[in-house]
Amino acid sequence: MPILIKNAEYLVGKHNQIEKNIDILIEGAFISKIASSIKTPVGAEIIDAKGKIVAPGFINSHTHLYQNLLKGKDDRLSLTNWANDVIFPLGQTIMTKLNNEEAKRITYLWSLLAGIEAIKSGTTCVLDMDLRHIDVMRGWIDLGLRGVCARTCVDKWVPQGLVEKPAEQYAKIEELIKNWHQTPTDAPLVSVFLGPSALFTCSETLLRWVVETAEKYDTGIQIHVSETEWEVGHIKEEFGLRPVEYLDKLGFLSPRVSLVHCVHLNEREISLIAESGAKVAHCPKSNMKLGNGTAPVIEMLKQNIPLALGTDGAASNDLLDMFEEMRVAALLQKVKQEDASVIGGEDVFKMATANGAAVCRTNSGHIAEGKLADLQLINPNQAHLTPHHDIINTLVYCARANDVETVIINGKIVMKERIIKTINENEVLREVNAMQKCKRLQI
Repeated sequence: MPILIKNAEYLVGKHNQIEKNIDILIEGAFISKIASSIKTPVGAEIIDAKGKIVAPGFINSHTHLYQNLLKGKDDRLSLTNWANDVIFPLGQTIMTKLNNEEAKRITYLWSLLAGIEAIKSGTTCVLDMDLRHIDVMRGWIDLGLRGVCARTCVDKWVPQGLVEKPAEQYAKIEELIKNWHQTPTDAPLVSVFLGPSALFTCSETLLRWVVETAEKYDTGIQIHVSETEWEVGHIKEEFGLRPVEYLDKLGFLSPRVSLVHCVHLNEREISLIAESGAKVAHCPKSNMKLGNGTAPVIEMLKQNIPLALGTDGAASNDLLDMFEEMRVAALLQKVKQEDASVIGGEDVFKMATANGAAVCRTNSGHIAEGKLADLQLINPNQAHLTPHHDIINTLVYCARANDVETVIINGKIVMKERIIKTINENEVLREVNAMQKCKRLQI
């Protein structure tokens, strides 16, 4: 069924393109026409957007959705202690202590729980490094959320219960790509990336296999890089090179790669990233909560490195709210540089939309004819959003998740008037709350 959005007061086509009093026609999964007045097609569902802002859906370029089960956990741990004391115990419980049906159901539920939060804050696509990938993707399809599954792969450092034998791991990853990449076939919502966790969790053999496999299937790669000073020192001690230098030596860097965090880079590493065409997923709130430092965002922007925004997992954030992430990303750089002019609302809005689309390799991120119909309708007629001097700055510095009224993904309405249309939200919350009390799941 076509969808006609009528009378949008503001259309945010992209970070630097605002139009007024516009109609948008959606046919199938795509935006087919944008004009000041569009005749209503037969059978179309009409959304009255009078007084509303229509904007691209946000793209969360790096997260770990299973961590939605860990919100509000210990906030006084560094990264390595946090992984050992918070993350690994949950992973080991799910992967080794629960029976298959219990684990499948819990995985499906955290996918829905996190997806609901994302959609209700205007996010239409997530790039997720997760644990039980198939059940997560089933959740996305049922919910109607666009998702990129960065299939986690490791072969050292993490507890033995979370490490697969190399041949078994490689076979499972290829099977996942063959069966799930670009599904459903008629209107794809799900794609699969390779997700080597970090340099200290992956051998050279595994990293080289990742590059070869990504090229074989033409898929993306995402990896954590230089998140902490400890990581940089560890890699230098082991290989005699800084992390990005080591990746460059392996021939790992390319336009299909996104590097997560990049907090501790030197000038040479920034230049190597820029020359390679690789992208960066910036997670400011997570970096702040774990005390990891402040990424050299301005230095990377000066070298035209595409920076996208991600929330990281809810255990180190604790929200999947891209409005907050934009705001923090801008304010953190202004205070780091002690210069308000170094970054603006347009810069971070682009990180949350078009640059996120580049990381996720999806035809979205701004509103134009021929683009995927992934968008959000926002109600600006509220005290905290009035008056509207600059729409982009209003969205970045003033708007909240609760201001999002309607979300369309892949040409389908998944939330209208803040009600999720695809699943029963209250039932999901009831089951997750009951699950938390289950003695076998220690969280």
